[in-house]
Amino acid sequence: MDDKMSNRVNMISATHVFCTENAAETASVPAILTIVTNVGNRLVLINSLNQISVGTSEGVTLDTNLLRATMVNLAFKCASGTATYASISENNTLAALVKVNLSDLGKTKKADIDDVCQNIHDAADTNIANLADYGILPADVTALQTSIDIYRASFQNPRQAIIDKKQANKQIRENVKYITKTLFSNQLDNLFNLFLTTNPQLVSAYKDARIIIDLGTTNAKIRGTVLDINDVPLQNVEVKVVSAGTQNVIKSVFTDIKGKYSVTKLPAGFVDITWRLAGYDTITENNLKIVAGREYQRKKVMIQSVV
Repeated sequence: MDDKMSNRVNMISATHVFCTENAAETASVPAILTIVTNVGNRLVLINSLNQISVGTSEGVTLDTNLLRATMVNLAFKCASGTATYASISENNTLAALVKVNLSDLGKTKKADIDDVCQNIHDAADTNIANLADYGILPADVTALQTSIDIYRASFQNPRQAIIDKKQANKQIRENVKYITKTLFSNQLDNLFNLFLTTNPQLVSAYKDARIIIDLGTTNAKIRGTVLDINDVPLQNVEVKVVSAGTQNVIKSVFTDIKGKYSVTKLPAGFVDITWRLAGYDTITENNLKIVAGREYQRKKVMIQSVV
């Protein structure tokens, strides 16, 4: 993975750990556990794919037991949704193809489990257009195929060509995109908002975990827009950043004609920020913690001073 992708995977891992450690706090919303489990399964795939990506086509050591568990979990999800569809549509042939339970999958021999999961994948993939209402999306079927391919690669199964670096990197990107866009932005973020009133500290800590930190960067950036109360951009607003509690200026910039500004290359630490323009009340924000690699966004509305 490149640095940008690594930073996103680190964020995904941090969020997954946070959700796992706070499972008791979110137990009142069962859907959160389902999503977090899905994220965990895909992290296994991402980490395994990364091993392939940075290694060679031979001699890559993968955790076969963990990969098997992930593959089985994904296969059971696809089988369950497909079986429900088969029952409602009275498709007995399809129902027979996906009639499995976790216990049977767990007892299936190492040499056969990938083929069993492949059959489930193929059945779900053939009927994917009808499965959205039963909780199965194309991304779920794709993830299952990826897990099967990696599992086979983990013990050099001749029935499946070993995944090469190019394929591995492509699948890493697809899984990261699915987690960040679908599982996080469209699902988990919304569910955590349910706790805004009852547990605001939990929501705040969750949002901190969701921040992507550039581990390869030693400084940060603040950017934003300054408007008046009528949403008209304000030009030439001085945005000054000083060391917290002092008058030591770190950076000072001015807004452009669109009211936009960007303060770059800020060192880590605590700062105070002021937004100042003649004829308007000065805005101040104190003790903002600057973390290396972070980008902070600040949109401000300035009010004309009373003469």
